[in-house]
Amino acid sequence: MRLSKLKVRNFRCFGPEETTIEFDKLTAFIGCNSSGKTAFIHALLKIFGETAFDHSLQRSDFHVPKGKAPEEISENNLHIEAVFTFPELEKGDNSYSIPIFFKSFVVDDVGLPLYLRIRLEASWKKSSSPDGSIESKVYYITASEEEDIRDEDKKPASRHDLSHIKTIYVPAIRNPAEQLRNVSGTILSRVLNGINWSDDTKESLKDKIREVDAVFDQETGVDMLKKAVKNQWKNYHSDYRYTDATMKFNSTDLDTILKKVEVKFSPTETTRDYNVEELGDGLRSLFYLSLVNSLLDIENSIMKESEEKKEGDRLSFNITPPVLTIVAVEEPENHISPQLNDIKATLKSEGGDGSTYSEKQKALMVWYNYFFLNRGKPSTHRLALSLINMDEINKSLPKPLKRIVNAIEDALKDDPYSAVGEINEDK
Repeated sequence: MRLSKLKVRNFRCFGPEETTIEFDKLTAFIGCNSSGKTAFIHALLKIFGETAFDHSLQRSDFHVPKGKAPEEISENNLHIEAVFTFPELEKGDNSYSIPIFFKSFVVDDVGLPLYLRIRLEASWKKSSSPDGSIESKVYYITASEEEDIRDEDKKPASRHDLSHIKTIYVPAIRNPAEQLRNVSGTILSRVLNGINWSDDTKESLKDKIREVDAVFDQETGVDMLKKAVKNQWKNYHSDYRYTDATMKFNSTDLDTILKKVEVKFSPTETTRDYNVEELGDGLRSLFYLSLVNSLLDIENSIMKESEEKKEGDRLSFNITPPVLTIVAVEEPENHISPQLNDIKATLKSEGGDGSTYSEKQKALMVWYNYFFLNRGKPSTHRLALSLINMDEINKSLPKPLKRIVNAIEDALKDDPYSAVGEINEDK
């Protein structure tokens, strides 16, 4: 299964004319600021993000036409549609995605490949609320792309089904400390909360916690402090509930321990280990990418373990990985470009010569500077152009890249807000 197209209309910088973006196994977008590169990613997140915040729509998500003030608009609507193809069906390979989406497949004619259409439709209306009222719905579209969409062609898509497709967004400004917190939606929480902890491990942890507390209690000062806190609390609180205030120097259960998990880096130029917040900006960016890489590696391991599982075997994780993971990386700086190869390596299939990308994981990269494209070596290039000529946004850049860089550079120097047309490979 792979993402083949994204269609957007009236979403952020994309206007009333529907814009179609085609994807390959590894696709890069390049262009000036405000040309729609990040909007592509957020369009995917509105349908396939992991948190409610990702899915939520704001007034600012609805396109405001050039020359028109927002207060002049009383209502607006948008749609975002993702089209998926299934190359594994043509190869006769097994796929976890087929049973999930089979009833919503579309085929244009006998003998042609099956595909899947998932579409978000939303409307905004001015109301007594300052932000207006927004309604949205996600559908499977069962009509062919060549046909007009009727109401009977729209089949509601459940959030449970949509969760089988995941978009991981690696922003341009990266703060790995946020992803190391074990809270909903973070990379760490996806893994830690999915571990299949054994009862023996939980009981052993409780015993060790009691042992650590006993060591602290041997200190006279600690014992005095604990008694003072406990006794003074009773002077202020007489209810039978919450009567006992006991100071603990260690976590009391597994969940509490997991919330305090942290990564330490050593050796350092000092006598102590560093946490991630003490690293430089460049190293923090790299570690963020490595966290994403770790998650992809774990997902591959879970799938492999599940396939090899025998009756009676205990799985290491109690979660089911998504059938498709889309990794969207914003890459504004040159100094981390080479490390993107690590993510690309994880995205590669384990079988064969490793030259093809996994059908479960695809990558989308966004560059602010086209000179860095050669480092990422994407299989497809898309030139994101300005708002003035958004109908030209889907121009494909032919290979080899070196032959066209100078031509693009000259065109952007002459007019950085104009559309750059196709450049023939032999010119």
